[in-house]
Amino acid sequence: MGTKRVALIAGIVVALVGLALLRMRVAPTAESFYRSEIWLPHAAMREGHGGLHPWQGPIAGDKVSLDEARVRTSFPIALPSYMPEGAALREVYASGLDVPPSYREAALVYENGVYIILRYGGMAWSWESPFRARPEGFELVEVSGHGGVGAEPRPGRPGVAEWQVDGLVTAVYSYDHSLAELLRVGESMDAG
Repeated sequence: MGTKRVALIAGIVVALVGLALLRMRVAPTAESFYRSEIWLPHAAMREGHGGLHPWQGPIAGDKVSLDEARVRTSFPIALPSYMPEGAALREVYASGLDVPPSYREAALVYENGVYIILRYGGMAWSWESPFRARPEGFELVEVSGHGGVGAEPRPGRPGVAEWQVDGLVTAVYSYDHSLAELLRVGESMDAG
């Protein structure tokens, strides 16, 4: 095979890969967008109200006490004063100490299948930006005066309410509770 032909084939391959990557950045699929930008704890979401597998959690980290999670994170962990069905906090997870403080996360798991994930998100962003398309089924929401996004649960995907306050991103998830209930949980958190 001649050098020109090899160069032509390599150029075509590079162009196709570049186009594929550009398409993913410009027009992400709802699934990839949901998992990457809305921080779906997909490894931990389970069917029904069963427990998590012992080797999994809603975030990469350790199962710890609430006090230990508060020590490990660089942000306050506010508990909701409202929870559907009055469910109690069942488990708490926090990133390991080997994770830099600005990248640490915390997760709260409630008996009724509600998950709350908190992470530092850096600079403020807006879901109203023309550069951040929302996937199908998501709408703009407000939690305690802070903008975010939300979606009703549907088969194979939990409902979610997610918002940001001073760099702290909070997301409330559930397969079993409506967006209105998730927003009510969020409103009951002292988010600053």
